[in-house]
Amino acid sequence: MKEPHDPIRCRECGFEVEEANQMIAFLREELEVKEGNLRDVEIALRTERAKNTRMRNDRDAQKVMEPLKAEADEVFAYWQGILSPHAREFSGKRWDNVIARLRGGATVEELKRAIDGVALRPYVTDNGRRAEGTPAQRQVELELICRSESHVLRFQSYLEEEQMGETELIPPARVRVLQAACTRPSVLRRLSVLRGWAPTAVKELGLGLEGGQIIFFARDEEGKVTGFSRYQPNPEKRSNGRPKNIARGMRELFPGPEFFDSKVIWLVEGEPDEVAIRTIGFPGVAVPGIATWKEEWTQRFATFEKVYVCFDCDSQGREAAEFRAAALSEVTDPVVVDLDPNRSDGFDINDLLLQRGESAAADLSALATISAGPDAVFQPRLDNVRPFLAVTQALKNIGMTVKEINDSRATSNCPNHDDRRPSLSFAEGDDGRVLIHCHAGCPPESVAGALGLTLADLYPR
Repeated sequence: MKEPHDPIRCRECGFEVEEANQMIAFLREELEVKEGNLRDVEIALRTERAKNTRMRNDRDAQKVMEPLKAEADEVFAYWQGILSPHAREFSGKRWDNVIARLRGGATVEELKRAIDGVALRPYVTDNGRRAEGTPAQRQVELELICRSESHVLRFQSYLEEEQMGETELIPPARVRVLQAACTRPSVLRRLSVLRGWAPTAVKELGLGLEGGQIIFFARDEEGKVTGFSRYQPNPEKRSNGRPKNIARGMRELFPGPEFFDSKVIWLVEGEPDEVAIRTIGFPGVAVPGIATWKEEWTQRFATFEKVYVCFDCDSQGREAAEFRAAALSEVTDPVVVDLDPNRSDGFDINDLLLQRGESAAADLSALATISAGPDAVFQPRLDNVRPFLAVTQALKNIGMTVKEINDSRATSNCPNHDDRRPSLSFAEGDDGRVLIHCHAGCPPESVAGALGLTLADLYPR
């Protein structure tokens, strides 16, 4: 039998030659794979570079064809001269943001004013806060200034603050920034949950938002901001002992009566109730406080045939409502509407909105109609008035105590006879009509007549 040959070894290191050859072959294969991968990467890189070149050429062509190119170049040149003289490239986010603002309706002059506003703040960082020792030229890029409409307005407000006169309280651009913050979808949803306010009411009244607080802007007859107040809409975040509404500057009627073209108007207590009654769907004006009333305000209501005065359900609110009605009687027909004569806990229109939701409009209509009488000028949405509420309010108006069992059933003393023990029961039927039953035997028409109502009033209109 033939013996196997001894392996050939290196004389110097003793390594087997065959194993060395195998390792060299393996390394060569690895090298070929890596070289193949490198060639693939180089091909992909050349392809990507060619793609980027085509995109850049297309972008340059689009820039040349852009209708607003001249305006954008003017903004860029102005920014160069004011804030960044060493900048050369006008592309990328700089170009995109400037074009976006111009397409959104901003003018060249407005963008220049924003740049001027930045130049007035020598130590402004990206988040708008001061950072000592950081030059503005290194922080405030053109793409940041034009990043959004709110950014442009914020930087414009810096310039307007420097140009404000002594009689001006807040720059118009700053007002627009705060108003834009209050119209974000998340904020509108939050206000709807906390206060029941409709997004349309928030936008129409021009509310602002800062630091989680709602800003009410007081304006004079010319629309100029004369003051503002801050309101915390979340009751859980209000400090004990501090007022809900903290004002600054000269407060005014909110909004001015001159902005309404109607025969009637509601006068409510406080700006939050104005948002509530606007949500309900009625025209209204808020007094900035029950103790605040100027003699010249009375004449501003002379164009209305009737003014419904509806303040809070407490002694101060009712007393102030009577005083305001007395003052308004010189120029119009005022009607005091009490939301609930049996309450003295400060219950107001916003509470009614939160409690009744969509039914608040019908409830308030019924209260207004009952308070003003059958010849009332104000009769909105009478087809939605709940007869049950009309009967309840009519009983309360003549001093009867109503005990509500639930939302559609209650008991009271009968107004048609000397009733020392409550013997009147009334409830709302499935069809909306009121079912009246006097346990002493008084017929329904007599009970309704004692309340100043007819049987027809017990049916929904």
